Amino acid sequence: MDDRYQNTIETWKHLSSIYHEKFKDIRLYDDSYEAFASKLQPTSSLLEIGCGPGTATRWLKNRLPEASILATDVASEMIEEAQKHVSDVHFQVLDAREIHTLNQQFDAIFSGFCIPYLTKNDLNQFIESASKLLNAKGIIYLSCIEKAYDQSYTQTGSTGHKMSVFYYLEQDILQLFKQHGLQHLETIRIDYPLPTGESDTHLVLLASKK
Repeated sequence: MDDRYQNTIETWKHLSSIYHEKFKDIRLYDDSYEAFASKLQPTSSLLEIGCGPGTATRWLKNRLPEASILATDVASEMIEEAQKHVSDVHFQVLDAREIHTLNQQFDAIFSGFCIPYLTKNDLNQFIESASKLLNAKGIIYLSCIEKAYDQSYTQTGSTGHKMSVFYYLEQDILQLFKQHGLQHLETIRIDYPLPTGESDTHLVLLASKK
């Protein structure tokens, strides 16, 4: 395994409870979640990739209580944390680079801030695999930090843990959507404040399978 991925995965293992506390009450993304959920039927089948401590999982289950949700994450510790806060959801430890091993189809795929931890080559494979997992007219939600890929870097957090963060521009992802049979539906940009007083632009893209 690429050392960058190994460092990131080890970091997720250590930060599960910290991330739950940090993001459990965040409301910045609610409008983007609603934009996604409003396009689904109440009983849709939903795959979440990179569920982390279950913050978005809980939002989606509350919004779509009759939906069938499979929530996945590469870190078992994240899954264990999510299970404490969300019920009536199926959880599975799964690397985002291995979603092609799933043997079922879904009406929708939700992946909030998973692709910032995928290299460009792996993102291409990820979107190809996601498209194949979607039923016709299925909906996908992806989010990332909007910057040029060549600004990607290895981040060291306050705990000393390292993770590689990969940036993408809207055009990068739209090109992959087109290449893999997905039609762009909507772009949402969210201003995310940083501790420095500056901010990042968080990019949310919605698409449907043609």
